[in-house]
Amino acid sequence: MNKLFVMAITAESISNLIDALVYMENYRKEKSDYENFSVLIDNRKKIADNFVLEVKNTVQNFDFSQTGVDASDVKNKVIEFASLAISQIKEKIEAKARDDQNAIKQKMDGDLNRSIGSLSLFMVQDPFHIIDYTVYLNHIGGSYQARAVYRCDDNITYEFSLNSSLIPELKDTLYMSSISKGIRIPVRKGRSLMSSEISVDYEKLDKYILSYVEYSPKYISVVIENEDTLSQISFFYPVDNPDMIRIDYKDDSGKVNVDGDPILSKYIDYISIKSISGYIAGIMQNLMVRKKTVNSISIGDVNLLEKSDLLPLVKYVFQKYSYLVKGLISDGHISIDDLKTRLANINPGIVQDLMASAGVVQ
Repeated sequence: MNKLFVMAITAESISNLIDALVYMENYRKEKSDYENFSVLIDNRKKIADNFVLEVKNTVQNFDFSQTGVDASDVKNKVIEFASLAISQIKEKIEAKARDDQNAIKQKMDGDLNRSIGSLSLFMVQDPFHIIDYTVYLNHIGGSYQARAVYRCDDNITYEFSLNSSLIPELKDTLYMSSISKGIRIPVRKGRSLMSSEISVDYEKLDKYILSYVEYSPKYISVVIENEDTLSQISFFYPVDNPDMIRIDYKDDSGKVNVDGDPILSKYIDYISIKSISGYIAGIMQNLMVRKKTVNSISIGDVNLLEKSDLLPLVKYVFQKYSYLVKGLISDGHISIDDLKTRLANINPGIVQDLMASAGVVQ
């Protein structure tokens, strides 16, 4: 297969990538604070406990002897009052801590969404050499869900969710009758009771819906389903060798390899099946450009979004396209000082790593 290549590294795309990095670094710090918040709550409670301890020690050690009266009851009441007051303060501490934790969670979720949004703006331009891709379509709960997986040079893989609702044919459940009416598939054979001739049972496709599609430049794999009988027909159509099309039928009685049966295969309407495959392939090609959000991006076996770490990706871009990055810096499109300011309170060492990756002398 020929490589698919689109160069889309610009000042704007680099800006989106840097935004994604900054927001993700914010998210990482906030996530750490959120997960360690119980320690912060305990520390706040300890301050209140230390206050009670200070009051208790002060009251118990205070010398009332010169008053000529026994102040034990008074001391105990003061300590009890202080303990009661502190228990109430602890309740307020916990309530305030919950509010603070919720605020961190909201900020954390917001920064993660902003990071993925900025990353999507960068990746939607297909900035890397795409050597292969696969588009998946599933019919779930009366609607279609779609995603595309791209495989690139340097062992980079990324996945986009796709907006199937923007494709007219996929706004509602797609029935085969809307593609072509009256198509039949031979599914089983038998012998007539009145003669020794072999009879063939057909399945009409009109009531079948498009259930699943897997599409790539090499092949298209389609599953259609009758929602009433739950029977399924699948066909696999290799683009480079269309004569090798495979057709299977499955129902409660079992599975039949239709094209592999020497008798059933004689009755297959290959022209109609190829026509359906071509029609669905056209839908999938239109679907590919309806990108929504990056679901994952991996370098090698490491899923960077699962690790919440985009630094390896940004370093890769800065190194791979160092000549572009250097030009953007020298033209003022990328400000090192601005980047340092944005990352100063999070991870100031990142800027030095990035500039080293790009071969920029500071």
